[in-house]
Amino acid sequence: MSDWSSWFTDNPGVAVVALVFGGVFAVSALALLIGFLITLSGISPGLGFAGLVTILLFGYFGLRYVQESTETADQTAVDPVTELEGRYVRGELSDEEFEHRLNTIIETEDERGRQTNRSTSTDTVRNHEVDTETR
Repeated sequence: MSDWSSWFTDNPGVAVVALVFGGVFAVSALALLIGFLITLSGISPGLGFAGLVTILLFGYFGLRYVQESTETADQTAVDPVTELEGRYVRGELSDEEFEHRLNTIIETEDERGRQTNRSTSTDTVRNHEVDTETR
């Protein structure tokens, strides 16, 4: 990711404002350009307006399609701890196997956190330890 995209990820409120104002600016610029081209070409204003509306509708529905496909992809991703807990509850894993696999997942997440220079939350690790001790 570039510096700007990571900054927008860390500041979602600013990203929304930037996208809204950027979108308004882009649509305004597009409308002015199309209006100028319509004036130069001699096309009737009604036909030009219909073209602009068509372009905006295609853009809107295209954006919705991308958002929905991204949300679907996010929903299909399963948290490995949740999946492991489900298998444990269904009786597919013994206590020892569950503990071993849970520790492996936690170690893997810790290693990923170190690779990306992020600190791992110890609260998450403690919550997993408490969950396993109460069963």
